[in-house]
Amino acid sequence: MKKFIQLGCLLLTMGIVLTGCGSSKQTNLSYKASEVLDKIYEGVSTEKIPVSLATHEVSADMVSYTIGTDKIDYKEIYESGPMAGSTAYSVVVVKLNEGQDVEEAKKLIKENVNPHKWICVTADIVTVDNVGDTILLIMMDQEREDLAKALQQNFLNLK
Repeated sequence: MKKFIQLGCLLLTMGIVLTGCGSSKQTNLSYKASEVLDKIYEGVSTEKIPVSLATHEVSADMVSYTIGTDKIDYKEIYESGPMAGSTAYSVVVVKLNEGQDVEEAKKLIKENVNPHKWICVTADIVTVDNVGDTILLIMMDQEREDLAKALQQNFLNLK
């Protein structure tokens, strides 16, 4: 009887350990950064989006300005933002190179991104999140809080 209890405890412990290991790993997205931007805007109300949004790849000399740091090893960075005017609005997708520490990259962005980078306006909302090796940075003014939440949720729902 004692052996059955010990065996049961061993199996239970192994089950817990194996389940815990499997649940902590996130799957990387197969989409390119520009495709992630397209997908997170799908089905989102355009009422609060600035009229003239443009999506572009962030050049190497603009990485620090866009995400606050150039100390991240990335494949590509795309940004969606207004084509003109002083509007606190930026949605950025960062695809990291393989093997990069996602949590460290998110920390660097959170600590260094400048919510005051625009002329005369400041982003009240600064959100940094990830799905696998893809990081989403959202910076907006408070009046677009519902939009920021919708974009973040669409991002988190990607597989």
